[in-house]
Amino acid sequence: MSKKPVDFHLFKAQMNPIETQKDVKDDKNYCGAPYNFIPLNEKVVFTNYYFGNDKFDKYYCNENFKTGYIDINIDTKGNIFIMGNHDNKKWFEVFEKIKINLSKFNHLEKIIYRLEKDLNKNEKLKNEKSKSNKKNEIDVINTKIDEITNKINQNKKELKEKYESLIELLNSKELIKYFEKTSKFYSPLGIKPVIPGSSLRGMIRTTIEIISYGYFKNFSNDRLYYRALADMSVLRKQYTEHMVDVNNNHTYMFQAGILKKIGYKDYRIYPSQKIYRAPSIYNGWKHKITNSGTPPIEIEDDKFIKVFFNPSTETDHLPHGGKRTVTLRFAELDGLRQNRQGNYQTPGYLIASGKMNDKKYQWVIDIPDTSEEGTYYKIPDEVIRNHNHDINRKGNILDLLDTSKDVPCFFITKDNNIFSFGHNGFFRLGYNKTLKEHIPDELRNFEIEVDEESNKKDNIKKFDIAEMMFGNDADFAGRVFFEDAPLLSGNNQKSEMDFHQILSSPKPTTFQHYLEQIYKTADQKKFPPYGDLFLRNTYNDNTNIRGYKLYWHKEDNQWIQDKKDEVLKHSTQYPQKISPIKNATFKGRIRFENLTNVELGALLFALDLPPECCHKIGMGKPLGLGSIRITPILFLSNRVNRYNDLFAEWGNETEHLSQKKVNEYKDEFATFILNTLEQDNTTHNFDDLWEVERMKQLRRILDFDHRPENEKTRYMQIELKDEKGKVVKDSKGKKINEFKNRSILPKPTDV
Repeated sequence: MSKKPVDFHLFKAQMNPIETQKDVKDDKNYCGAPYNFIPLNEKVVFTNYYFGNDKFDKYYCNENFKTGYIDINIDTKGNIFIMGNHDNKKWFEVFEKIKINLSKFNHLEKIIYRLEKDLNKNEKLKNEKSKSNKKNEIDVINTKIDEITNKINQNKKELKEKYESLIELLNSKELIKYFEKTSKFYSPLGIKPVIPGSSLRGMIRTTIEIISYGYFKNFSNDRLYYRALADMSVLRKQYTEHMVDVNNNHTYMFQAGILKKIGYKDYRIYPSQKIYRAPSIYNGWKHKITNSGTPPIEIEDDKFIKVFFNPSTETDHLPHGGKRTVTLRFAELDGLRQNRQGNYQTPGYLIASGKMNDKKYQWVIDIPDTSEEGTYYKIPDEVIRNHNHDINRKGNILDLLDTSKDVPCFFITKDNNIFSFGHNGFFRLGYNKTLKEHIPDELRNFEIEVDEESNKKDNIKKFDIAEMMFGNDADFAGRVFFEDAPLLSGNNQKSEMDFHQILSSPKPTTFQHYLEQIYKTADQKKFPPYGDLFLRNTYNDNTNIRGYKLYWHKEDNQWIQDKKDEVLKHSTQYPQKISPIKNATFKGRIRFENLTNVELGALLFALDLPPECCHKIGMGKPLGLGSIRITPILFLSNRVNRYNDLFAEWGNETEHLSQKKVNEYKDEFATFILNTLEQDNTTHNFDDLWEVERMKQLRRILDFDHRPENEKTRYMQIELKDEKGKVVKDSKGKKINEFKNRSILPKPTDV
């Protein structure tokens, strides 16, 4: 990984996290979100004990290891909702039938498409043979044409049957009931609502990873994509520098070619010789290529057709009537033909881009040699995977290979390998760095070095506390077990279900939120956070992610979408009605075995939050759902008594430990963390750990009693609207795009 910016070494990692988001407050420009981030720890605190090669599958008769359980009372602080089963159970069967029939339907369409192409080919061959009067050859071709025609008719008949079957399934009562979109709180037995132990486990593990300064493990190595032709920030500059040669009249740095799929996973691009542009007019639904003396060629958005053209040389152009001073160099064609005519002899593809009323040109490329002898680039599997994972992509060009064996495309290479590709020239480009490359090496390296002399001390510094407690697949089992937490009292589940507000999907491409924005020069502080947009860090830069993403506590009375017209308008974004629970108590249990005092202290520290703080669980966190308060009650097992007395620890014989004892374990955990960070032997209490700057950020975002106003933690809007849904305009009468300035998300303590 590239060297980190020097700013990261200005503070002690353990006590003073990087305050790169300071001085970000500005009342003139809103910058907020339902979420915020707990900064990454620069140093990993490793476990204070390692069991060697033991799998933790036996009892240790050692008073230093604690076994027992923690009863947890979970009080809802507003509405919470955890997805249960849909009312209609039969819809699963119907949906599977639809998927099977739809798959067969699509397969039949492809077969018919190929057969019809084969039929046309044989009919052309028959016409050629007819001119030479080769009767025997014509008879053979006629026989083949009859066979193909019969196959087409058979497949069309089956296609019609599948279509009728699909229509019947789509109108079935079971599916109609499902599309009433109802979902109740999780209840595995259908008797009472339950918070799953798996949900509690995930929530507490994340908390322990944060408070114990552990590895940052839960991340993907995906590469994000972007297109920034109209962006106001440094991103446009970065995109332009990758796509055109700014020092050579903005000639294209990307190439064009034909995309093919050979076999199961072998994707190839055969490069064309040159890229051309054809003048076009857009009428709102089709692009028209005007041709002198012949009818115009029409093409729909995002489609491609085969054409013939007269090659031209590159010349300089001033786009949009010369309003911009920059010149663009490309080869402009004087027209296209759908058949070879006169000088229009070169075969190629016309590729239409998406909807854009002021679009002046469409792309044209020549057809390369796509035979086995032709030159091609093999697309790496990683590039295919990342391309398919790009959820913000309008359409996937790879899907076009289902209906066409040759698909025109554009691409860019890196180290002579395909790096990114797309349907038209200015396609979505991959960032230089993957997500993993924005996480420091020391937070993601997790390799055990075997000590030849069996000195276990060397192995200690390889596992963090969370991994030791929760286990992993390869080395050892976990020692913490979470039971389901059923509803204990206060069953205030709404009798009627409501649609919830739209839940926005995560947008890590909003780099000014998700990445550390570091001052690159000493002079940058003179710029306000909304000033110089060219000083933002993107996924092309050497910077780190902001940290652990958590959601704010909010007033939860705004989760209901009661505007029926909005539900209908955005029907695909309202997957179901939900029925949350509020003013209720759930009771669960966490069992643990062979925990050290520090590990038990970590578990209690994560459960027993400061009085003003609450956890978040379940669905709808951005809408304010999910706030809960956990009260832990600790019980320790006396294994000696238990094995001496058959009935020991049954019934009421085990007394819970006092809050004072709970605090002692929390103190021991806090002392271990702070001593490791500070490299000293001072005794601390658990409150001292909350005073670390990084932990202050966690405490702020968990603070339920002093949560920010909803207006400060709402989603930003591309088109700002008020509470009534009316568009808000600025003093100049223009619509307000809150993302335009790429405002930096302030740290939690500044909200």
